[in-house]
Amino acid sequence: VLFRTISAMGRLYSIAVAPRSRGCGIGTALIAAAEATALARGCDWMRLEVRPENTGAIARYLKAGYRQFGRRADYYEDHSDALLFEKPLRLDSPLRSSHLAVSFSSRHVDPRAALVSRKGLPP
Repeated sequence: VLFRTISAMGRLYSIAVAPRSRGCGIGTALIAAAEATALARGCDWMRLEVRPENTGAIARYLKAGYRQFGRRADYYEDHSDALLFEKPLRLDSPLRSSHLAVSFSSRHVDPRAALVSRKGLPP
């Protein structure tokens, strides 16, 4: 999980489960641990990117309450796209994903620009 000190957003950068251990709840436990860590650090939201063909991970994220909010073309080194997912970690979060969507809509905007302090966003 990646964090920025001025951000209410955590980013699930990478998780992996050995093939022989899949289906045992390890992925679910890793996601829950990442979310708990983000909450403990004051994050209101979690975001992640996933390859469109990674249907197992997509199903796991959807089951965990994530929703797809965008797609980034030519994201990975092999030029494949990434699906963008997010999840509110607090039900009373003052941060709204619609305020951040613009940062992901242009290839000319650094995706890290979406990781902003909630102080800079309208209520």
